[in-house]
Amino acid sequence: MKDGIEQYKRWLSRYAKLDLIYIKSGGDVNKLPKERILYNEAVKLIKYIRKNSFNILLDKSAKQLSSEAFSKFLNDIFMHSNKAEILFTIGGVHGVDNSLESKFDMKLSLSRMTFTHEFTVLILLEQLYRAFKIINNEKYHY
Repeated sequence: MKDGIEQYKRWLSRYAKLDLIYIKSGGDVNKLPKERILYNEAVKLIKYIRKNSFNILLDKSAKQLSSEAFSKFLNDIFMHSNKAEILFTIGGVHGVDNSLESKFDMKLSLSRMTFTHEFTVLILLEQLYRAFKIINNEKYHY
């Protein structure tokens, strides 16, 4: 998966600046209560959620978009919003703390299924790459 993530980062660099930021867990899931872990993660995460960003929380129970609708959505943000960047957030094992919910402009689901964080990153990068190919009327499938 790491190789796949690196490959998509290289491919995406032609379309956009991409930063992947990993935040360590909010604590030992076997020792700390869920609420404490969520709070600890929120303290670390809040500094990355900026007002000049379009902030999207990936959440399996949220709205799903087709690849075409996702590319249109991204293009609309780039063309018609005053946001300087788009920030995608993948929650921790327990999701994200309720105190952060209002900080996100949108919730988006990649699937109703649950994936590891690494796999979620890979899927998101592939969909971003596909969206940029669609936006630019470029062939994607080989």
